[in-house]
Amino acid sequence: MEIRLVKKSELEQAAKLANIVFCNDENGHMGSCFPTLFQAGIPHSYGAFSPEGNLVSFMGMVPVEITIGAKKSLRAYSIGAVCTDPAFRGQGLASKLLASCRQHARKSGASVMFISGDRSLYTREGSVFFGNANKVTIKEDAVSKHNVNSSLPSWNYRDIVPEDIFTLHHLLTNKSSSFQWGITELQQSIGTSAYATLNKKIQITRIAYSDNNEIAAAIILMLPGENTPVQEQHMGQIIEWAGNPLAAYELMYDAISRYQLASLSAILPWQDSELIELLQNDHVQSEKVNNAGTVLVVDEAALIQQAGFDKTVTGETYISILGNNRYELHTKDEKVFIEGIDQLSSVIFNPDTVIDVSKSSSHNPFAIPLPYMYGLYFI
Repeated sequence: MEIRLVKKSELEQAAKLANIVFCNDENGHMGSCFPTLFQAGIPHSYGAFSPEGNLVSFMGMVPVEITIGAKKSLRAYSIGAVCTDPAFRGQGLASKLLASCRQHARKSGASVMFISGDRSLYTREGSVFFGNANKVTIKEDAVSKHNVNSSLPSWNYRDIVPEDIFTLHHLLTNKSSSFQWGITELQQSIGTSAYATLNKKIQITRIAYSDNNEIAAAIILMLPGENTPVQEQHMGQIIEWAGNPLAAYELMYDAISRYQLASLSAILPWQDSELIELLQNDHVQSEKVNNAGTVLVVDEAALIQQAGFDKTVTGETYISILGNNRYELHTKDEKVFIEGIDQLSSVIFNPDTVIDVSKSSSHNPFAIPLPYMYGLYFI
């Protein structure tokens, strides 16, 4: 069995294999939903090939850069559409593909791989849950109790039109943590509706705008469609939002009424604190969850530098590598030992990680924000 990069000429094979595994249909939609994986470009994905040259196992891999504030950015890879022909399962092919992807990511200067999944295949190689988010759910009966504050600006609501693309791009890329979308990539992701399609739902983008036509916020909704399972027929989900939190909040309530939903849920990363607080003040159902999937550190030094913990940049607050998977967090007032890659990931990505047990701190002030991984950008 040959393990290697998938060639451009073999991407159609990869899409057909993914369709069989994920769509139960050789004429499925993986190729159209995931153009960054299955359409011509510079392939980063890996495959296992039989002696006859047939692709029998595939691991999709896409480079991505995530901006964090004004000065930090993570170079990463997204791993998804992992599939093996049923006749070739149990041979450890996916593990070999993961090892090749990890080596590829490290050579590229990436610090982490974000994996769409939490199978033992990934966790035994060091992949861990990461981040923190709030899953909020607005029930239908909350709409009648919701009062618009007359002292606040009022907005109008409509579907997105092509002329909105520059403003939508600006709103999405100016969040505290965002994918470095190009406008073409953004249009493509909106058009393919990958996450909604895989969930047998439709995707709609709604805009809140002022009387002088200034766009205040946008939400991207996943709504029931013809093929949606019966038990989900009246359930909606926000998969992305951007802009003014108050306007986005009002858009959510408008969506429940407009589409006659029994409920509307959203998973909001911890840095979306203002929108989370607005919803929690309405006593909507809320629970803490992890970010989606798992993260695998491929280069500890690169992660420390890209996350903004390099001594030459930060000065007082930095992380030093001690060797043997041990690290030390230096702050103005103390030094804290970090044992292992798992704990390093926790310190960098999880805001609830306790840094100084002696002070019984329940907040990690050093955690960097990340966008939610199962949203508009989904691999």
